[in-house]
Amino acid sequence: MKFLNIPFRNLKRRRLRSIFTIIGISIAVSSVILLISMSKGIEKAWVNSITERNVHILGLGSESIEILTSTIDENLKKEIEKVQGIRNVSGELVNLARLKNSYHAIQRGWPKNSFLWNTIQLTEGNNPNPEDLNKILIGPTVSKKMNVKSGDSIQMLNKTFIVSGISVPAGTMNNSAVIFHLETLQKLIDKEGKVTEFHIQLDQPDDLNLVKEIQLELNKTFPKITFMQTKEVAEKNDILIIFKNITWTTSLISLVVAFFFILNTLLMSVSERTKEIGILSALGWSSNRIIIIIIIIMVILEGLIIVSIATILGYLLGAISLKWLVQSPRLDGFFEPEVSEYMFVKIFLATLILGVIGSLYPAIKAARLNPVDALSKE
Repeated sequence: MKFLNIPFRNLKRRRLRSIFTIIGISIAVSSVILLISMSKGIEKAWVNSITERNVHILGLGSESIEILTSTIDENLKKEIEKVQGIRNVSGELVNLARLKNSYHAIQRGWPKNSFLWNTIQLTEGNNPNPEDLNKILIGPTVSKKMNVKSGDSIQMLNKTFIVSGISVPAGTMNNSAVIFHLETLQKLIDKEGKVTEFHIQLDQPDDLNLVKEIQLELNKTFPKITFMQTKEVAEKNDILIIFKNITWTTSLISLVVAFFFILNTLLMSVSERTKEIGILSALGWSSNRIIIIIIIIMVILEGLIIVSIATILGYLLGAISLKWLVQSPRLDGFFEPEVSEYMFVKIFLATLILGVIGSLYPAIKAARLNPVDALSKE
């Protein structure tokens, strides 16, 4: 008997059941990939939107749970600049606005003399002059969605602005940015004298010990502001932490569902082969020999085959779904999706472990069957 052919033959014999099991596990795996990729994509987008401005430390209101809810007195900039080791400080006001067709854009307000203006690269046009309060910069996604280019007018916050230039950001999130002069945006959203955050550049950003000392001094001197290094932004954002926790909880539920798919399918498979197992026992096969054959070849191998096929299909389904989701008008530009090979390996190993665990109980149950009971099974 070619026992290696048994799992494949059994899957083929119960083709419809095998297909539905694979589909169920594939959906569970694709859900895990989709959720984890979105979580990491949002973190990556936030961090890249800051690092591309060559910002080393970010200052947010200490009582805010999310960047957009932070409100700080912009006059604190002068006090922050006095801390030794700091090269530049710039306030920034951030607002999330809905444009036409339910499209969202991030509105940023920068002071006239801010170093942030020097970090912008343009595909066309120029930075607005300090006196051009009715001119703005827009990201390429805004340009495409609103069908405007440099020199065109655009309606925003119930006021008409002239597009001074179109930027070329490195991060996806800044593709959807609209950059105003700070005082203009402050008036439009009734936040005169306020900023959302402070962007800080250091003299020696590569000296990690010095960076940490400056961060500690800033947090001690300005207790109403939380200063964090750029790499810590995603780690300390409460909204992102909550979203990450929800993601992992939902992913765990999906994997549990996949586990029961495997368990149910293999229990039915063992039940269908009860008489075959009884015949082996009646022919004098020892319990150990049956356990080896049943566990390693007939059941566990069958579970691993199902899981392997389902994981590959789930990975492809998750990647395709993520690509489609990125193009959604409501999410376009707000996260940078990433489906890495490393993620696939981790999920593949996790599902293989589930496949083995889900196979153990049916296999042991089969191996312990009484020959008489097994032979009487119809």
